[in-house]
Amino acid sequence: MAIKIILSKKLSWLYVCIFILSINNINSENIQKNSDTTWQEISEEISSLSKNENVAMDNNFIHSYRGIEGVWQNLKKGQLITEISEKYHSNIEQIKELNEISEKSSRINKSGWYFLPFTKEYLSELANADIKRQVWKVPQGEFLWPVLGTRITSRIGKRMGRDHTGIDIAAQTGTVVIAAMDGEIENLGYQGAYGLSITIMHENDYSTKYAHLSVVLIKKGEKVKKGQIIGYSGSTGYSTGPHLHFEVRYGNIVLNPEFFLSSFEESMESAMGFNEELKNQETEN
Repeated sequence: MAIKIILSKKLSWLYVCIFILSINNINSENIQKNSDTTWQEISEEISSLSKNENVAMDNNFIHSYRGIEGVWQNLKKGQLITEISEKYHSNIEQIKELNEISEKSSRINKSGWYFLPFTKEYLSELANADIKRQVWKVPQGEFLWPVLGTRITSRIGKRMGRDHTGIDIAAQTGTVVIAAMDGEIENLGYQGAYGLSITIMHENDYSTKYAHLSVVLIKKGEKVKKGQIIGYSGSTGYSTGPHLHFEVRYGNIVLNPEFFLSSFEESMESAMGFNEELKNQETEN
């Protein structure tokens, strides 16, 4: 069985992969049958980690949805779509198409979050002001940190006598949460102690969960790209304060998310620096 290894600088994860391979091929005949291919498959995956990809990161100013750049806004029922189009530099037809609004409608008929695509002209104006999505070069197969957090407040393991199946990243309510990897929305909504949460399915039976959200911006079954905003952080469910609970699983096997991510300190330092630039631009404008 081929397993996609999503890891860099973590050689210990290789042994985990071999262990998973072994328990899924415990029959001696299967082990013999796969012995010639297993190491080749793992070697190919390790080799892929040396390749980099460019990923555009959504931020507070520019979001992406279905490959289009714009911004999510919480609109009120009754607002005129023409006024919204002018205010957010959007195309009326695109607003209706992306948000499944009737062509005959002239107003927003239900309060909620809507994606408002920017025109090419407005995106050009933003780019001239150096306001754009930052492009990061990251190893292929490595997950992105899903939120710009200040610290990890809880790691995987036992907590208060119970299994803690992910990591908690402190982040103010309303902080942008992005998809850690390309995938498809498998589940979303309120899930007990998790509160408002999203589960994304990735290649080869991997999944990620994003919990305690304040807002969900996508729908079940939609495909999302790595670096795309999927919601905002919060403190819903069983939570002692605003943060994002982040999980990685292989099938039903709970894995340590930190094996799939770059160093927290390095990632946050880079993200925080970019965030400060955006704040300065917002102040200047």
